[in-house]
Amino acid sequence: MKRFVELTRTSLTKQAVEQILDMIRPEGGIYKPGERLPSEREMAMSMGISRPALREALAVLVVSGALERKPGSGTYIPAQAPPDNNTIIVNLEMLNR
Repeated sequence: MKRFVELTRTSLTKQAVEQILDMIRPEGGIYKPGERLPSEREMAMSMGISRPALREALAVLVVSGALERKPGSGTYIPAQAPPDNNTIIVNLEMLNR
């Protein structure tokens, strides 16, 4: 007889990180190096999440080097290649402990 497998929840922050990474990836992403991302308000509304959840996702990406913040200007994709996704996901898992 088959047994049920324990289900895990995926946090909104993790989902936001994954979605942003997909949009900024070097091959086929919507946003290119040096480009500015939409405002936090726009991104949160389009993802259907709160701004605090989005801010947490952006913080993970900034700390990981996948994004950079310019105070008073916005959030940008760095000109250099971003770190691999595994490094970013590890940083996110550490944050959620």
